[in-house]
Amino acid sequence: MIVKKMLHKDEWLSTYFKAGAYAYKPPFNEAVLPDGFIYAKVQTNNIEDVQEASRQGFCVVEVLVQFQQQRFVEQKITPYALRFSKAEDRDEVVHIARDAFIESRLYKDPAIPNDVAAHIKAHWVDNFYNGARGDNMIVAEENGRIIGFVLLIGQVIDLIAVAPQDTKKGVASAMISFANDQIGLLSAGTQLVNQPSIALYQKCGFMLTSSAYVLHRHGQKIRGTSMTQALFTAALEGNQDVFEAYKTSVQDVKWDEIQDKNGNVLIAVAASKGKLHIIQYLVREGATLNIPNKDGRADLQIAYEDGHPNTARGLITLYEAAGLGLTLSQDALQVLVA
Repeated sequence: MIVKKMLHKDEWLSTYFKAGAYAYKPPFNEAVLPDGFIYAKVQTNNIEDVQEASRQGFCVVEVLVQFQQQRFVEQKITPYALRFSKAEDRDEVVHIARDAFIESRLYKDPAIPNDVAAHIKAHWVDNFYNGARGDNMIVAEENGRIIGFVLLIGQVIDLIAVAPQDTKKGVASAMISFANDQIGLLSAGTQLVNQPSIALYQKCGFMLTSSAYVLHRHGQKIRGTSMTQALFTAALEGNQDVFEAYKTSVQDVKWDEIQDKNGNVLIAVAASKGKLHIIQYLVREGATLNIPNKDGRADLQIAYEDGHPNTARGLITLYEAAGLGLTLSQDALQVLVA
């Protein structure tokens, strides 16, 4: 049974995952966990909990570092205005948030499409204007345009971002200085790989206080590997259960966007091993036929040239049903229809 004290449903994040989203806290007792998206945080000195989480199918997606500010940032004259956000700032702030957090755990998880991660971050900030998240929003404005924002929960920096064209102008440190003047000393967290963010906090008088692994798990059937790699392996081996597990874990699956380094989509990978039932499944789920890889080869050509004539014949049937032209030579077609 689920250990309820350790596992809590994240109602807001669940709107993005068909099987729900959950926060899981150590100790990671042996339990039957739901098939949805589950995230957890473990202090970096607690290796036993990391090992236990790994046994339960979790993978590390980031190292989170926490900072506490020790001194105020000196205020300087800036060419932009600093103020608390107003309702009319909403669209500009959300636009900045949508693409500003590419180092975050949602982007680093290969099982979460980037457009989903972007939408989550945009919705996250939008919730401030709905009264659902945060206590204060500070913005920097230049010539009537919002160029940065800081979302605060109490004295904690929840999110901070600057528009791409306005970085390296001291905007972030100026917003922190304004927050110091209005609210006091702050605390913040960021990813270990996000060196610009770490440099900002150190410049603004923050000291490192702790670090933690952030772990993700998607469903019960895929363990010990990234979801993307698991899908490619499933396409090669003909394991439809993995595709079903992925479909229940991720909202609005975009099969055509999952490609290997050579540009092969999942249908092409399945064609290379003659897994017609996987191709048929993916087509039923909305995947597109005849997407060429970097060498210009698509599923039908791959199936025929890699020695899987029955799969090629099945693909011809699918092509005809979809109204697609056949991409094989007349000689090849004659062999297949003979």
